[in-house]
Amino acid sequence: MEVSSLLAGIGIVAMVELPVGQLEQYPEILIVGFASCTTLLVVVHTLALLIGVCILPHVSSIAKMDEMEFAERSPHDSLRFHINIAWTLSTVIGVGLFLIELLFICWMQFLKTSPVASWIATSILVPSIMLFILFVICFYRKLVKAKTSSTIQDLDHVEVVAASFRRASIQSGQYRPNGYTLGELPIKSRRSFSSEYSIPRINRSSSITA
Repeated sequence: MEVSSLLAGIGIVAMVELPVGQLEQYPEILIVGFASCTTLLVVVHTLALLIGVCILPHVSSIAKMDEMEFAERSPHDSLRFHINIAWTLSTVIGVGLFLIELLFICWMQFLKTSPVASWIATSILVPSIMLFILFVICFYRKLVKAKTSSTIQDLDHVEVVAASFRRASIQSGQYRPNGYTLGELPIKSRRSFSSEYSIPRINRSSSITA
């Protein structure tokens, strides 16, 4: 919210401080690009600010509660989509638009007085924007990779637990595939079931372990 309000304010000030009486000295494509970039910058950050203002009271009210059961009512999970949108608009899209806005400001301010300064600013900002995009892509890939790895580990853990319960149920004769217990299955079904789940031969005199 603080970043969005700051960058949106900078964009509005840049547009207001632009000398309107001298606009005819600039190429029309430069004026159109500057106006479009500034408008998008303000709109994106204002939308991110609006989402943050709407979500923050709910999160703060839950954070002030001492009871643990109230944590289940926290909007962190139910509003995760909106939180991700606000973060993306403010941090990714908003910062990128701010860098482009800075490029337009350099051209608008130094085009008539010192074109060399405009080209130097462009040569600095263009690689910076490319590095920014590269960082966002790499960071997002690592984020997705970490999330995928965590999900795979959770699924593996669930499979291990399910297999252990299945083996325990088979050994105790309580496993009911298709509504039957193991002893109620037809002979063909027992053979296919045994080959599918690799039922171990049970020594009835031995103790049953889970």
